[in-house]
Amino acid sequence: MTVQYNLAISGMTCGHCAESVRQSLQPLFSGAVSVAFETGSATVNGADQVTLAQLQNAVTESGYTLDAVTVSGQLQMPVQGMHCEKCVAKVREGLASTDGVSNVVVNLEPGTAEISGTFDLAAVESVVVELGYSVGSEPADEKVIEDAAPARAPDSGTRPVFLGISGMSCASCVQAVERALTSTAGVIEASVNFANQTALVKTSGSDEALLAQVKSAGYQAVILDNENDEQKAAAQAAEVNRLFLNAAVATLPAAGLMLASHLNVAPALDQTGLWNFVTVAVFGIMYFTGRHFFAGALRSASHGATTMDTLIALGTGTAFAYSVLIINFPTLVPAGSRHLFFEAALFIIGFVNIGKALEATARGKTGEAIKKLMGLAPTEAIRVDGETEVVVAIEDILSGDHLRIKPGEAFPVDGTVTEGASSVDEAMLTGEPALVEKATGDKVVSGTLNQFGMLIVRADQVGADTVLSKIIHRVREAQNSKPEIGRLTDRISAVFVPAVIAVALLTIVFWWWLGPEPKLSFMLVTGLSVLIVACPCALGLATPMSIMVGVGRAAESGILIRNGEALQAASQLTTIVLDKTGTLTRGKPEVVHLEVTGSAEREAMLSIAASLEQLSEHPIARSIVGYCDTEAPGRASVDEFVISPGGGVQGVIDGVKAACGNFQFLSELGFSGDESSLPGTIIYVGR
Repeated sequence: MTVQYNLAISGMTCGHCAESVRQSLQPLFSGAVSVAFETGSATVNGADQVTLAQLQNAVTESGYTLDAVTVSGQLQMPVQGMHCEKCVAKVREGLASTDGVSNVVVNLEPGTAEISGTFDLAAVESVVVELGYSVGSEPADEKVIEDAAPARAPDSGTRPVFLGISGMSCASCVQAVERALTSTAGVIEASVNFANQTALVKTSGSDEALLAQVKSAGYQAVILDNENDEQKAAAQAAEVNRLFLNAAVATLPAAGLMLASHLNVAPALDQTGLWNFVTVAVFGIMYFTGRHFFAGALRSASHGATTMDTLIALGTGTAFAYSVLIINFPTLVPAGSRHLFFEAALFIIGFVNIGKALEATARGKTGEAIKKLMGLAPTEAIRVDGETEVVVAIEDILSGDHLRIKPGEAFPVDGTVTEGASSVDEAMLTGEPALVEKATGDKVVSGTLNQFGMLIVRADQVGADTVLSKIIHRVREAQNSKPEIGRLTDRISAVFVPAVIAVALLTIVFWWWLGPEPKLSFMLVTGLSVLIVACPCALGLATPMSIMVGVGRAAESGILIRNGEALQAASQLTTIVLDKTGTLTRGKPEVVHLEVTGSAEREAMLSIAASLEQLSEHPIARSIVGYCDTEAPGRASVDEFVISPGGGVQGVIDGVKAACGNFQFLSELGFSGDESSLPGTIIYVGR
């Protein structure tokens, strides 16, 4: 039984990438694995039978993305959940109708399906899942009942979906949203991040089902991939401004009421009409600045849950209701307990709004790394169609389009050079400052910079398929991942609010039993204190905020952290082995040695180098100019200046031809001299 696997893999840019993928795939096969980064593919011939999940895991572990798997030959696929001949018939008919499948034999006893033809592996596994069974060699936990909901096959045909969640007020909300998402058909895994109000869902189902399930839990969700980042930033700024406004509107009247009480200028409690006016005013302020707390508490209660909104609503609502009771029915309460708590209710709402505003500001800052990565790609490009050139938005570029890339511009897509030659700065991809020469037939990557020549590039990968988009996706996925410590805090937060309410009730009972007079006042104050002070915000924010900041700062430094587990494990590292070409680079070159040969004068040599290289934007040129500036040579004007990508620069100084570049470049220009044997990148200066 032979089979050939043809894998389409995106993200590979060099031979090192191909070798990394080959090493990850090889343990799955007894035969040789062939990987070509130029075509983004891997091919295996043999008798090995593997699932899509195994292939996806292997490619993902190597740091790349498996886009598709085409199988040719006869594949034996394990099918879980079949328990009768009717199941066998369903699976056989479903697979036989799949494109590319020529023959199907389904065996009940071993639980396998032998599929012949040339077909897409994800398509046949998806058919099995949709019929209510699952793919894999492990025994199923329980048999599939006829016409039951489809079983979940781990990572089979799944895709990540990023959701923006609104309405979450504390870590307890995280559990409610995660429960809603994981109960959605097709969802394999869901991780909700309270710090940035997002969720990462791995699912084979529809986006609409996810949105509907979150809404049914009492929250709102949007697909982040469809959001405009500028609109998102503007909405976030508007939210911060609204929260600060709410805080000011609540705390200023509260401060006035507290000051009047301390200065003994507040009206007496028997002035009911005046205090009822204050009651209406306080109610209006609470409605304007804190109605979202009460709405959130009611929403949670309708779903049988409790959140931080519950604590705030209980605390402020009780304080307000008790004050109204004192004003209108004072005789129901002992004289020593006749105190008003309007300012307490307003202060609580004001301070919580300030906290939420600061929290929203912090969330905005944690997204800076993503914004900087997205800023590497241009928003527009010049599309060339024959003699016509049109400026188009990057979203409108299609695979196969030809684009003109001017010197100094970033590449908007992954593509192939079809015309021209230039030097490209690929530091954002490799971390190396040395420029890479590009000519017809060479590959270019989105986000890298064209330095000198004009290029015509054919778009091969656009939009979400580009290397830069995959890097951004990886950073987002890592920021939303949840290590073990994060899952621990979520489990604690799930029971935190009910526990706080229970402790508040016990506190009230304790003061009623053992407290001094006026007991009622002490009961109310201490009970409210427990409700308001003990909220799980810090518990739910600490871990996700730390992950977001850590992953974001690492991304700014060119380090991509794949998930939260890796970040948590890094705290235990004692030795780090770095795969670099002999050294750790500082990200920019610098002059480390100067050698003067023959009859040349040192000052004249530095002057020529500084005069020529100051006109170039090459990283090596900038380092030479910086070195010459420390030596303070004189500079001269340059005529007939020419840049030769991959070679160097030349011009005429004081009527004499001068050049600065590599040995071959100066030799071709007719300069004489011996080639140096010094290590490193050697730049020659000639006159």
